[in-house]
Amino acid sequence: AIRDDMDIRNCQIVGEGAFKGCSSLTGILLGESLQAIEKEAFALCSKVETIILPESLAPTLSHEVFAAL
Repeated sequence: AIRDDMDIRNCQIVGEGAFKGCSSLTGILLGESLQAIEKEAFALCSKVETIILPESLAPTLSHEVFAAL
């Protein structure tokens, strides 16, 4: 089953196109261990309303990570 909110707090890298076009995704929770979000990782996720990043987080964001949100 696809969840509405994606809790990926333990993820180090969100790969290229990992959630691209996921039309049911409404929220993204990222954690301290995140090092990079690659190209178009969350592109075309049209229902995303909330993205939570920890204050201390400074990941490397690739081109068009959140394209067409």
